[in-house]
Amino acid sequence: MVRKIFKTGNSIVVALPKDVLDPLRLAEGAEVDIQLDQALGVITIAPAPSRIASRGVDEDFARQVSEFIDQYRPALEALARAWRERLRQRRLTCVYADQGQVVRSAELRR
Repeated sequence: MVRKIFKTGNSIVVALPKDVLDPLRLAEGAEVDIQLDQALGVITIAPAPSRIASRGVDEDFARQVSEFIDQYRPALEALARAWRERLRQRRLTCVYADQGQVVRSAELRR
């Protein structure tokens, strides 16, 4: 497959077709690993290893969670806003002490 290299802003870009990216589950914003083999004159682009998978989390599970968050982001953000508002409505007085001295006092609504 022949693709054209072009400039956009200060970057040089190679556009990759969707039918090449889809089987690898790559989309805009995905991280890729780029390797240059000067001896062979070859550039290799491959999906970057998942950061979360490298920390012992199953890669398929991490992908599913990521897809869930992408799909339901507006609802999750609304839920977080509602939760923060509910916490603001609660009234509690918290006193933080350090060696018997009041360092900080905060009032939360209950």
